[in-house]
Amino acid sequence: MLKVENLQFRYPKESTFLLSDLHFEINDGEFLLVIGTSGSGKSTLLRCLKPELQPFGERTGKITYANESLEKLNSCDIGFVFQDPDDQMVMDKVWHELAFGLENMNMPVDQMKHRVAEIVQYFKLQEIYDCPVDQLSSGQKQIVNLAAAMAMNPKILLLDEPTSRLDPFMAKQFLQFLKEIHDDFHTTIIMVEHRFEEVLPLSQKILWLDQGKAAAFGVKEKVLEALIHQEHPLHLALPEYMKLTKTALLTDKWTAHTYIQDHHWKVNPFLPLAKRGIFLQIKELNLEYDRHRVLKDLSFDLCEGEFFCLLGANGSGKSTFLRHLAFAFGRKSSIYYKHTPIDKAMNKKIVLLPQNPQVLFAHDTVEEELSGLERVEVIDQWLKQFHLDGQRHQHPYDLSGGQQQLLALIKLLLLKPKLLLLDEPTNGIDASMKQVLGEILTDLKQQGITILCVSHDLEFCAAFADRCGLLFDGKIEAVEATREFFKNNLFYTTSLGRLFRWLNPRILLAKDVTEDE
Repeated sequence: MLKVENLQFRYPKESTFLLSDLHFEINDGEFLLVIGTSGSGKSTLLRCLKPELQPFGERTGKITYANESLEKLNSCDIGFVFQDPDDQMVMDKVWHELAFGLENMNMPVDQMKHRVAEIVQYFKLQEIYDCPVDQLSSGQKQIVNLAAAMAMNPKILLLDEPTSRLDPFMAKQFLQFLKEIHDDFHTTIIMVEHRFEEVLPLSQKILWLDQGKAAAFGVKEKVLEALIHQEHPLHLALPEYMKLTKTALLTDKWTAHTYIQDHHWKVNPFLPLAKRGIFLQIKELNLEYDRHRVLKDLSFDLCEGEFFCLLGANGSGKSTFLRHLAFAFGRKSSIYYKHTPIDKAMNKKIVLLPQNPQVLFAHDTVEEELSGLERVEVIDQWLKQFHLDGQRHQHPYDLSGGQQQLLALIKLLLLKPKLLLLDEPTNGIDASMKQVLGEILTDLKQQGITILCVSHDLEFCAAFADRCGLLFDGKIEAVEATREFFKNNLFYTTSLGRLFRWLNPRILLAKDVTEDE
């Protein structure tokens, strides 16, 4: 049994505790889902549960496993999978990565070979077993990270938003492996997740953190019911079908499908897509990355003042495409701004928010990162709007992943861009902040800023994008108005879109319908 008693933690120079008076316990073999808004202490809690990763700061309280202090466990007894697949890879090839932890355990060579062979078979890694890790997609890397953690046969497995950077299909594959691990080995699993629709069927208990305290803890139906009734901002993270049915009893899609089929629904009116002129043209663009041809004669028109979402599998070239657009001037780029080859002045008006926002940080505090970019009152307004006002004296690296994304976005917006390129902007951001972000981007669009967003978050795209397209085999295919795009897709569509497919395929989100009494 893992038991946490009176846990408190605060980072250096902070006056308040990020985690405060935290109590909970879970039995061996249970699956605990940890939820909460960005900055509520979820990732910090996970790190406190892994002695080698415990953050520097003031910590009090007691954490035990089987009535023994965590420090008495072997390092291999607690596995950890990070949000960013690249953060924990240390070796050059897949099989080296799988063997690395076993070598540190001083496992005999023959036994190590046997264990690696087992792991490769279990996780179906035969085709990439000898591949360099830098040639893997994010999804493949994350499955290798999970396999490497499980190779050491941990008693507890900790996962910090492991699917946030995966496309929908790789995320499902990762979670399927997680289900098999839980079923086959009864491993105790503690998982932090913002998008928990796919995780709910796997979990037994939920810990809801709110401002560092346990707002609720217990069996999942009880905690979800409390979340629904309180209408806390976190309720926006509930599965779309749960927002629609307003009951926590439907924790799997099959019961939700039955409920939807047995009730009558009124479809809310949809606004037509406004016509816009062409802002950016790409003509027969070809790009290579690591000697691989990523983009092949890609042609695409981006309209002025639109919010366009580009979807596609991990490794399909979406990030490479964005980076090329951000630094197009001076290259034979086949890119035209309003029918004229892009010039240096226009290129300065193109800004890119990368997947890793830390590359944009150069100072010791949030306030210093933004100082001098705009008037103080404007900066204060942005910090309040993005709920970062209380973190202005923190080091950017001490922010949560979602808060780092928001800080980086503020920094770019203060440059007054004409074209905003976003590479997975909802990574690590809670549902209420996603709503705020979507509304801000909508407002920026209305101010004339054109937005091109790469995302795996289908619900976010469905809620805010004007048009969507799919990057496949080096080309952008199926470019359509958002509702038509998702309506015509069998797999690349929202969860509610799949549930309503036979009733009305244009229904994508809970806000699209109301129950007809």
